[in-house]
Amino acid sequence: MRILIIGFCVLFLLLMPEVLPADVILLKSGKKLEGKILSESAKELKIEVVIGKSRAVMVLQLKEIEKITRGELSTAEFTRRLAALKPDDLKGYKELLAWCHEKKMFDQEKMVLAKLPAVEIEARKRENPEKWCRLCDALGKAPCKVCEGSGAISNPCTRCAGTGAGKKCVTCAGVEDSLLDCRRCGGAGTYERFDPVQGKKVKTRCRDCSGKGKIVCPICKGRKRSECKECSGKGTFPEKCEDCMGEKALTCKGCAGTGITIPKDAADPSKKQGDQKEKPKKKPVVDSDPFG
Repeated sequence: MRILIIGFCVLFLLLMPEVLPADVILLKSGKKLEGKILSESAKELKIEVVIGKSRAVMVLQLKEIEKITRGELSTAEFTRRLAALKPDDLKGYKELLAWCHEKKMFDQEKMVLAKLPAVEIEARKRENPEKWCRLCDALGKAPCKVCEGSGAISNPCTRCAGTGAGKKCVTCAGVEDSLLDCRRCGGAGTYERFDPVQGKKVKTRCRDCSGKGKIVCPICKGRKRSECKECSGKGTFPEKCEDCMGEKALTCKGCAGTGITIPKDAADPSKKQGDQKEKPKKKPVVDSDPFG
């Protein structure tokens, strides 16, 4: 029983992901290796390194090594750092991004970059708990109401009036429900084939029409009309929205794209300018007639 437990523990350690303590070895050539030292002697050192999803064991001569630093694997350290960050810690995320770039961990760098916009919004809310814009959720942009956030407006095809249908199908014209005789069985639902076991012809159920003898017109698919050549049967033409120019969103009017609400006085500069206008000067009153 004890042997089974020990064997299970060894297997668990071998299959364990990259969270074990590791060593960073700097070679005299300038190359850096990250992994776990397996054994060390007076002349050489054996280290296990991780390459992608696989592991490899390398034997290094001690005279080739410049420095050995104990630490974590880069991937394990990244996971630990990311888990310790708060959703609104913008500074911490930027530091982690720079660290990933320095370590050349490009996949992890993309992961942090994808999280940055949401972190910036949360940081904006934390720094401005009363002033962050509720209209756009501190995003600075609001979905375009004209195109409903799609970036394009669908205009009906002028040729088919938005139906997507073209000319009448010549193949099934005048045929009810566009059902044609099956070409394989000639409308019978079965056909004869030679059975080598029985040594004679036997009737077989037609697979093309499932024994019904009829198939839907393959040209128009039962619509009795071909597709409109102008719009390829879609019935509409997508055009770029002129309001948002295809960007799907517009600058929020409540915060002018900053994510923070603008004071009413600053939002309406006309009132401020009106208050600053000088009052008209009164004309002087002349008591006596200057001409006599």
